[in-house]
Amino acid sequence: MTTTLRRKRSAHAAASARSWNAAEVSTGRVAYQGFAQAWPSMGTDEFGQRMNSIPTYVVSSTLADDQATSGQTTVIRGDVAAEIARLKAAPGGDLLVEGSCRLVQTLVQHGLADEYRLMVFPIILGAGKRLFPDEMSAAATLTLADSKTDRDGVLLLTYRPAPAEVPAGQPDPAA
Repeated sequence: MTTTLRRKRSAHAAASARSWNAAEVSTGRVAYQGFAQAWPSMGTDEFGQRMNSIPTYVVSSTLADDQATSGQTTVIRGDVAAEIARLKAAPGGDLLVEGSCRLVQTLVQHGLADEYRLMVFPIILGAGKRLFPDEMSAAATLTLADSKTDRDGVLLLTYRPAPAEVPAGQPDPAA
């Protein structure tokens, strides 16, 4: 969910570990085109080979199938939320969303995000895209699952949606 122009070595290691554990990657067209241009020339090490071989789902209404030629790429068009829900329901490992605020916003609005892994860099740019939607039908309460600070001051945060509160007098289904 986080992309930067420059990553320091320790932040890059955290992003690499996150990507290594993913079974599939989902992204938007712009991020995909950047990855598709960069990753084929980075396949000399184990991580580069992994990124070049992992199945990728690109959410786009404008990317043609003949333009999605990097690795195992599938273009998702139409009902994005339904298709991502189908992918989540399929057996396999984590589906990582990389570099697409718009896709993240869609997933948040449809309650499809299981975990948010955020990297906060110690730099103020003054502009940028919003990660979360401007408007939501209901507030989304998150629970901090993990936090670390790397040696360069990059804060690595993992949040999960908080369990829904059980109304007073109702049995708790988790109990």
